[in-house]
Amino acid sequence: MSGKQFLLAKVKLAQRIARRFAVVVLAFQLLHLAASSAAEILTPAPPAQPRINGARVFGVRPESPFLFTIPFTGEEPVSFSAEGLPEGLSLDPVAGRITGKLSKP
Repeated sequence: MSGKQFLLAKVKLAQRIARRFAVVVLAFQLLHLAASSAAEILTPAPPAQPRINGARVFGVRPESPFLFTIPFTGEEPVSFSAEGLPEGLSLDPVAGRITGKLSKP
């Protein structure tokens, strides 16, 4: 390959890379435009009254660590309480987190 052919091959390679780069830049510009003109969020604000909105059933195997944070919506501060928790579990009334270990199913 002569010097002229080599130079021509390098120019063609550079042109291909530049075209691919231009396509990538254009794609990022389009993504940025789409993100900046995002639609208005129509989800209503959560009510002020606290509401638990998590799973009704949560399981763990006996002798395994138990950790469950109660998911809720509403105005804070909120205080949590529970009745009838199995032996070995306790509730943090401020964080709303149930922790411990169950000894039997």
